[in-house]
Amino acid sequence: MQLGTRLRYGMRSMIHLAKRGSSEPARAKDIALAQGLSKGYLEGLLATLRRAGLVRAVRGPGGGWLLARPASRISPAEVYVALEGATALAPCVADGRLCPAGHEAACARRLWVRMTRGIEKALKEETLAVLSGAGKSDKTKRAGSRSRQRAKAAAARKRTARGKTTRARTARRPRTVIKARRARSKVVRVPARGRLRRSA
Repeated sequence: MQLGTRLRYGMRSMIHLAKRGSSEPARAKDIALAQGLSKGYLEGLLATLRRAGLVRAVRGPGGGWLLARPASRISPAEVYVALEGATALAPCVADGRLCPAGHEAACARRLWVRMTRGIEKALKEETLAVLSGAGKSDKTKRAGSRSRQRAKAAAARKRTARGKTTRARTARRPRTVIKARRARSKVVRVPARGRLRRSA
């Protein structure tokens, strides 16, 4: 199983546009030269991608081609469907009733379905921003989120442990000491001098 040239060159052209950003149109001639394609072949790819709503043309002097949306919002899955059609590896993947009569038991449809889902998952996990080096993949974001959650949980456990330690120390404090402190705060009247003083 190999990827078609339309998909490979189309993806490379989309990555080329993603690297340039959203404010600097790229001429078809320059893209074709950078990717080693003929201008006519590239224009055919760009026309297909424009119909799919992935790129747009800018007319006039200094015009060219731009991504129709930010690179972070375009997945390779969209480019695949635009240039190659459905991602299903066999017609029976989408509809099991397409298996020839009498061959259902010998059909490997379950395998083709698993392979198709694996391809679709890989295509949807990335974006053009990631492929062009300008963004982070969903896997990296999820890993970072999990790391932050683990750090927060560890900090909460430490705070809980400190609170328990403080309460335990207070509970272990001898009652005699507490009583002695309370006794020291009593006011004692001395009849001889008629003054108030605090007991030591």
